[in-house]
Amino acid sequence: TGPNAARVMLLTDGDSIVPIRRTRDGLPAIAVGRGDGMLDVRSVNATNVKFNAGDLFVTSGVGGLYSPGIPVARVMTAGADSVMARTFANPDTFDFAVVEPGFMPVPPPRALAPSDNSAK
Repeated sequence: TGPNAARVMLLTDGDSIVPIRRTRDGLPAIAVGRGDGMLDVRSVNATNVKFNAGDLFVTSGVGGLYSPGIPVARVMTAGADSVMARTFANPDTFDFAVVEPGFMPVPPPRALAPSDNSAK
C-alpha cells in the first residue's frame, strides 16, 4: 500500500461488474467477468433485448469508476438479454498498464436557496 500502489482487477475476473453501453444506440448494459477470459453482457433495464454478433460496447461512465467511452468488448454470437463477449484487450500481451484515478463526474451547481430578504 502507499501513494504509488494500486489494486487492479481484470474485466474478465469473476468478481468484475462494469456498467457499459452499446455504441450504436447507447443501450445500457453490464459486463460481468466470467473468470475464463470472456465477459457476459447483460441488458440492464429491458427484456427481450437483441444483441448481434459484432455489437461493440464501451464504458458508460456510470458508477464513478471508469471514464465514459473506453472500449470494452465485442459480442461473439447473437442472442437476447445476455450474450458472451470478448474483451478488446488481451492482458496476457501487456508489458505494463496505465492506472487512472476513479472517474468522478463534476456534480451540477447547486441552486441557491431564496434568501429571507427576497420577500420584503
